[in-house]
Amino acid sequence: MILSFFKLRSLLLILLLPLASYAQTAGLSETEVAFNTKLNQRFGLNVNAGYRLAMTSDLTESWSAMSRHLQAGANISYSVGFYGKLGGGVMYRWNEVFDASEENELRLNQYYSWAKYRNSFRWVQRLRIDERIQPTRTRFRFRYRLSLDVPLQGLSLDTKEFYILASTESLVTVSTPSHPEWDQRLTIGLGNQWLDAMKIQLEAEYRWEDYEQNTDRRLFLRLSCIYSL
Repeated sequence: MILSFFKLRSLLLILLLPLASYAQTAGLSETEVAFNTKLNQRFGLNVNAGYRLAMTSDLTESWSAMSRHLQAGANISYSVGFYGKLGGGVMYRWNEVFDASEENELRLNQYYSWAKYRNSFRWVQRLRIDERIQPTRTRFRFRYRLSLDVPLQGLSLDTKEFYILASTESLVTVSTPSHPEWDQRLTIGLGNQWLDAMKIQLEAEYRWEDYEQNTDRRLFLRLSCIYSL
């Protein structure tokens, strides 16, 4: 199974190489561990931690990677009706531990999500607001994401089976005195329900940053281990 997963990961990366060839900056990679649990019938809790690397040159040339930050966060959600959830949380990023010129960041978020199944497809819409707080500035980010996921075998996901996912997200960041920034993200990924309570998931995301001004393009790879109880 592990061999099959890495074969699919290689295929995913090959499909994204044409996008990467246009990147002005090489990109980012992140490893994340997340834990999800239900506190009762309506409340849920997510706790997560991650480590990010930054690639310092174009993927079409020689490149190197360096540590960028560590982060940890927690989110609480509340089920609303049959399909909706209201939630919020907090996350802290340690940037200074790897680069003294950077500032640590406290991030707060509030969101509403709506999920609906159509046959084996799950469609999810999410509206989210982030407050990114650093000693010298505070940024407000408004986000909308549309995503879907579907198992590759049958109508439901069983243990040892694979699934695919895709999403698109628009983001607007507002801060003073900078001009508003509009970003767009396109993500594809695959995962495996490795154990009854654990998923392994790989996502490849292409980012257009500051879309209306000096656009940067980044390829972002995320490997996640997700526990749910």
